[in-house]
Amino acid sequence: MPFVRAFSVIALFPLVCVLPAQSSTAQTATDQPALDLTSLEDFIDGYVAAKTVDMEPPGMSVAVVTPQGTITRGYGMANMDTGDAVTEDTLFRIGSISKVFIWLSVHMLVDEGKIDLDADVNTYLKGVTIPEAFGRPITMRDLMAHRPGFEGRRGQEAPGDADITLREAVARYTPRRVAPPGERTSYSNEGTLIAALVVEDVSGTDYYEFVRTRILVPAGLTSTTLRDPDTGRNPPKLDGRTAAAHTLENGMAKVTSYAHVRPQGPAGSTS
Repeated sequence: MPFVRAFSVIALFPLVCVLPAQSSTAQTATDQPALDLTSLEDFIDGYVAAKTVDMEPPGMSVAVVTPQGTITRGYGMANMDTGDAVTEDTLFRIGSISKVFIWLSVHMLVDEGKIDLDADVNTYLKGVTIPEAFGRPITMRDLMAHRPGFEGRRGQEAPGDADITLREAVARYTPRRVAPPGERTSYSNEGTLIAALVVEDVSGTDYYEFVRTRILVPAGLTSTTLRDPDTGRNPPKLDGRTAAAHTLENGMAKVTSYAHVRPQGPAGSTS
């Protein structure tokens, strides 16, 4: 029963919850009454109904993992134009939650002694160099804290760059350094791209393949991909399962085109 995760902006609003086997009190699991999944499903239905009134999403999916079992539900429309409903198999873009995968990848390599969080990232990069400035190098710790000191910007929409590599993107789009690293927090998608390229260069493996083989496959996330669904590079079983992007017009959800920021898999394109 796969529940979705994707590599872009959150087109709709997936909700995931994991319930513990016991509470944080001194009571043991055997002291707790068994969780009634039917009652939980009723609660979820009521909760979602209330939230959809406030948030007005066209559709959403919910997954709740408990010791007694897993609940997966779909609500609303995956595509308002076609009338396709959200199911437990619908894929959603999860936007910058995708960054979790890059930071986990980095820490795997830290644990293996291959990356030092406080070393100059240029130590690890091949074929590209982050320019020197302020007498202080940018470290992986700076990138992970969004404090590399880059000029702030939203990123670049590059629909014609669908096949651009991480290395090409870092060489072409890395912003100017305008502040000493570690001193100013400014959300940085470009810094995340640099971190992903470090993973590639240190591991000797394509970043997307690293995440797939080291994280997704071991975790059983068979319906998760870092490849944007519009690129045609995903397994056939994922075709046609991604929820459309929507916008609100006069209080009504309308299907709209998705604004791609390529190649932002590390920064925000996971499904």
